Amino acid sequence: MLAALRATLAGRPRRKLRDAQAIDRLAVELRAARFGVALWSAAALDVLTIEMLCGLVNDLNGTTRFSGLPLTPGDHAAGVLEVCGWMTGFPMRTGFARGFPEHDPWRFEARRLVASGETDCALWISAYRAAAPDWDGNLPTIALTGADAKLRRRPPRVHIAIGRPGLDHDAVERFVPTATLAWTSAKHKSKAISVAQAIGQIALALASDRALPC
Repeated sequence: MLAALRATLAGRPRRKLRDAQAIDRLAVELRAARFGVALWSAAALDVLTIEMLCGLVNDLNGTTRFSGLPLTPGDHAAGVLEVCGWMTGFPMRTGFARGFPEHDPWRFEARRLVASGETDCALWISAYRAAAPDWDGNLPTIALTGADAKLRRRPPRVHIAIGRPGLDHDAVERFVPTATLAWTSAKHKSKAISVAQAIGQIALALASDRALPC
């Protein structure tokens, strides 16, 4: 549908579609827009669809003003993306097994790695809500979640209770109004450890004379 809409706006031929008239009407409205915004959910669309939508926004900017606004998922996903970008130069799905960052959306896709049996253990982190892994199989899992999380569907091999950023402990989080990372003081500070502290203790327990790749 997006490809047909882009073709219509560009005056290129397109294949026959059942919704051709609706696409034609939408193309007329988009051309007439003085300032339009395309909204989409990054979690609900696949990579190629998002790429096509961004291409449509770019096309429209040739004759009018148009912008895109992805509705980011929760759990500080946008903040993780920004941190990954400035630390490695790549977005998420970046591996470090060879001692340097490598970005490959297919090779480092978690569900595929679990389904193919390429991984023998997973570290699951859900600090903002009681979310459980949605992959299939009996992969040994170390879970870092809130103490009240109910992971009964696939109980983890190890469950470490951690605090919620900005609630149990101070944190740096993405501040939506300014689209930047900002310091957040704990609203109800507790003794629950942070994700960083838990991972740090795991790393110390694994420390040996052999240098670990990641």
